[in-house]
Amino acid sequence: MADSLISFYFQSAGQALAQQMMKGFQSAMMTIIDVGFYLTALLGPVAVAASLAPLQPRVLFIWGAGFIAFALMKMSYNILIGAIATVALTIDATDFGSTGLLIAMGVVSPLLAMAMGGWGGAQLVHAMAGGASAAVAMVPVPMPRPK
Repeated sequence: MADSLISFYFQSAGQALAQQMMKGFQSAMMTIIDVGFYLTALLGPVAVAASLAPLQPRVLFIWGAGFIAFALMKMSYNILIGAIATVALTIDATDFGSTGLLIAMGVVSPLLAMAMGGWGGAQLVHAMAGGASAAVAMVPVPMPRPK
């Protein structure tokens, strides 16, 4: 009986430590996204000034794409956390059963949200570059007339 009590105590302590670490990862992810959002916003005037230079006209669009990528990351993360919280509420998760949900919230959701936000921002820049090249291709070029 003493062995089972000791193993239960260490299992409970280890599980509590793991749960606190997952909650910390979740909080750190939200802080990182918010700080990245604020830093990107603070670089807005630099992007506007750099876009006025004659050689770098796309700096403002790239800054906007970065801002949208952070917005997509935050939105994706909030949707994932909301879905996991709904599952936890539906299954009436207890402390023992919520460890998997905490791992999903603390590890899987941040990675998935970063991938989704980064992919969305990269696709936006790619679409802008493709749209600019398509617009340039549509401009009529004057051809010399045959005599």
